[in-house]
Amino acid sequence: MAKCASCGARKGKRECPALGAGICAACCGQKRGVQIDCPDECGFYVPRGPDRSVEVFDRVIEKLVEFSKSRPSMMREAVVAFGGADVQSWEHVIAIAYTIYGHRDARGRCLADIYHEQRAALLSRDQLAVLEALREARFSLFEVRKVHLETGLDIVDLVDGDAMFVHEKEGTRTAAAHDLLLTWVVSVGGRHVTSGAAARIMRGNRALVLDTMRDALERHRADHPDAPEHVARGAAVVPVHRALRERHADGPAPELRNTDGETLASLAGPDGDDLDPGQLAELDREIGVHFVRHWLDLEIPALDGMTPRQAARVPRMREALVDLVDGYENTLAHQLDEPMDLGWVYEELGIERQVAPTPGPEPTPAPDRPDGLEAAREAIERLMQAPIQDLEKLTHVLTRAGTDASRTVLVDLVERGSGIQEDFAAICLPLIGPGLERDRLLALVRDRSICVHRRITAVMALGPGDPDLEQYMDEEDYDLIDGRIFDRLFQTILTDPDGLSAISQLLMDQDAPKRPEVLERIERARRVLVLPPSVLYGQCLQEPGLADLHDRLLELVSPERTASAAAPARRDATALVSSCDGTGAYQLLLHVERRDGRHSVASLCVRAGGDVRNGFSMTGVTRERVDELVERTASSSGSRLVPMEPEVASTLVRDAVDVTSSMPADCAAAVGFFGLFDAGTSPAPTPAASVTAEELSSLLEREAYMDAWFFDGGDLADIEPPPTPASRSWIERAARTMASTPARESVVAMARHMAMWHSLADEPASASMMAAAARMTEDDFATSPLVHVMLANHHPGHGQDIDPRWLLGDPVQRRSLRARFLSSVKRPRGRAMAELDMSVASFVLLLQHFASRPSYARPPEQDVEELAHEVGRRVAAYLTKNRGQDEGRIHEVIERALGRTHRDAAPHLFEGLLTYYYTYCLRCPVDCFGSPRRGTAEAFNSDVHPLEP
Repeated sequence: MAKCASCGARKGKRECPALGAGICAACCGQKRGVQIDCPDECGFYVPRGPDRSVEVFDRVIEKLVEFSKSRPSMMREAVVAFGGADVQSWEHVIAIAYTIYGHRDARGRCLADIYHEQRAALLSRDQLAVLEALREARFSLFEVRKVHLETGLDIVDLVDGDAMFVHEKEGTRTAAAHDLLLTWVVSVGGRHVTSGAAARIMRGNRALVLDTMRDALERHRADHPDAPEHVARGAAVVPVHRALRERHADGPAPELRNTDGETLASLAGPDGDDLDPGQLAELDREIGVHFVRHWLDLEIPALDGMTPRQAARVPRMREALVDLVDGYENTLAHQLDEPMDLGWVYEELGIERQVAPTPGPEPTPAPDRPDGLEAAREAIERLMQAPIQDLEKLTHVLTRAGTDASRTVLVDLVERGSGIQEDFAAICLPLIGPGLERDRLLALVRDRSICVHRRITAVMALGPGDPDLEQYMDEEDYDLIDGRIFDRLFQTILTDPDGLSAISQLLMDQDAPKRPEVLERIERARRVLVLPPSVLYGQCLQEPGLADLHDRLLELVSPERTASAAAPARRDATALVSSCDGTGAYQLLLHVERRDGRHSVASLCVRAGGDVRNGFSMTGVTRERVDELVERTASSSGSRLVPMEPEVASTLVRDAVDVTSSMPADCAAAVGFFGLFDAGTSPAPTPAASVTAEELSSLLEREAYMDAWFFDGGDLADIEPPPTPASRSWIERAARTMASTPARESVVAMARHMAMWHSLADEPASASMMAAAARMTEDDFATSPLVHVMLANHHPGHGQDIDPRWLLGDPVQRRSLRARFLSSVKRPRGRAMAELDMSVASFVLLLQHFASRPSYARPPEQDVEELAHEVGRRVAAYLTKNRGQDEGRIHEVIERALGRTHRDAAPHLFEGLLTYYYTYCLRCPVDCFGSPRRGTAEAFNSDVHPLEP
């Protein structure tokens, strides 16, 4: 045997990849990583110093799993695609990974992409690097070529033959050469690591997995030639696991094997059934104990190549050995979700267990230390996931996380975050003041190139009384920012009445001489917005620190003391309600006249007996604009709007909010607007003794009913086609079939709403008829005359013809799409205008398409909006770049935007968008697809299309 290449005295028993020769154990232990530049793949090399990479990786995964709870619809879609309740125990880790960075929504985004869009500004540099790596995680079948204990694995991607070294410490303890792993590999900082999600595959499944994966990749690349490789790999997960499930459906379940290839246990019970949770837990414990026994006789690099039994006899190695055993005990306990007592290992090795120090009070992290900054990021992310409405509690949480660190993170959100993150910072920063971040906030105020929204947030954080603001702002700035601040204040109060405490906080933050001036600015805004002074200033009067303002505040409040707090708003408020359409939805409109003659408006679409569907609110609207909005809302709903008491409208909204599982973000202020009024009692007309089909048929011929009150092709999808005209026997059979569907509750709620609507419209006879129809339908759906009339009026093919005029949309649709997806556009040009127009047209077409589904099964409007914007964005991008368009290519663009879930809508959208393009876009005065002219910004911000008649 050759001499050691380092000392030349002892035998070189170990192969040293750095020296290219043998080396003795002594030189290896003393010089590795210090005098010898050891490569990472060396099995004896353990990098010195703490390695936080695993901790960072695990923390990012935890954040993504927690974030997934806020996307239940996307998670349900991913689980269903993967196999739903049929997912087996051996697939769980891959299934979880698939839901986070494999499954993609209609816009081609995985959950990690969405998290990056919304929360990237909250991550540290290390966490951001991990997140960006996970967004491009590479799924494949890998074969282990060599195991470097406690360091990593040499593996090869069997799909394309790429070989790589992955840094994987714990995986080396159970892996063996030639093992097959289905897993995800990511590259972080130039190092390949596994994502922690891996499934061991028996070698007999190698050909099945590879053939299935290659077929899936070929199909995906054909359908999506521009898709990145990692996206195609992610799409192969589902077919691969489906093939494995089918392989094991009639045979034995996969087996767990140790590194020697010994079968430990099967995942099937004695009768072939899956083991129950208790049996699986016991199996996990047995596997853990088996591994530890095997580990005691392994040479461990961290123990200088000794086995644990050998190291126990060397005094200098005992501390490192105790650390290792303690670490394994914690690891196994984490994997089993219960304590794992390895006391027998300490006894067998003759070492003493570490004694944990007595816990003392939890230290408060220093604000300027990295751990303090990380604690603040964590606290603020938790607050964004579950907002605290009480401003005092919110201030306490921010202070506890470290005031200076919280300020730093919040200003980061203003500089780098999205609109939602900026809004959150705008709420929090005034609570804790600018502190050490004052210069950064002043720089934002100075920067006129950024959007006004960010400048407003900076001004609010600094406080209106900041002496340096004057040198960076002129009168026009003050007018603009003050207007935006107080309009936002109005919206905040509607969304959360407890937000009124911000007024007292704002005044408390000012120097005493400056407070009267700030109070007068607030008072001017209050009078304009028609807010009661007793409500606005009530908390200020209870604040001892504002004693110098109490006399002035009492002057403002005293004239109102004998009146109701809501009287000023109540006196000038008008509520309107529409009839109920065929999907069960109706419109509510509320507007309040302000002291400056303008109006504040809230609009909501509510499903009868159901949830809030969508809505919006506006401030500073002219009376002419309100009248136009009323007219267009009536036109879009197919009925006239009748007046009702604001208190009654408030009751309808509260009932709908109670059953709304996911409130659309743009509805919050509108819901708060209606909530300014106390609950009222809805009209309850007395039902007629009975009502006949002939009477109801005559009623349903009226304008409020004729365009909506029938069963369409979606409602009748599972019913045999009717004769022409529909026979009585077919109507009776169809009614019996539909009685067991959610259609029953929907029709009853619609009829009750119409009874109320007729009562408000002063039509008592019609109100009594619909009240009777609601009662009879609830008692016996199959024999209900209302159901029979709606079946007789069926329109199986309704809604598929394309009228170009519909594609222009209505003001509500246009405003909602612009506010939701294009609010960051400050200088709109042709591309933005084209994106908005195509999104509106796509929204109308998608609503038509989804009409082929039962009314109670159609997706919420906010989901349709997301899909419409993705289609509109991609089509607009293609047409602005290729004015001489290729129609076949447009169809492909639409298909990619829709994704697999909604690809069946592509032909309808293709026909409709081309109709829209040739009918309107080629003759539009803005010419947004060609050379946009002056007026683009005005047309973009308008609520109607430039060619709207």
